[in-house]
Amino acid sequence: MLSLALREELSIIVNTGDDFRHLGLHISPDLDSVMYALADCPIRSELGRRDETWTFMEAQGLSGELVQLGDGDLAMHVERSCGWRRAV
Repeated sequence: MLSLALREELSIIVNTGDDFRHLGLHISPDLDSVMYALADCPIRSELGRRDETWTFMEAQGLSGELVQLGDGDLAMHVERSCGWRRAV
């Protein structure tokens, strides 16, 4: 929406040096923070969204994992990692 307000193309440069793979998914913390901020989605201080649910991690017995991905955050990572397959 920021690009609509600016009425021009928007380019954002983010650090990808902290990207990693977790549960087979591409995780990009800095890109996620920028996307959530531009989407006006409240985020917590660490990875993920505020008021997140944890159903997937709990159902998989992954509650003790070092990296915790909430359901909404996980959906975004799945889309980033695998979404292109739906278009084929």
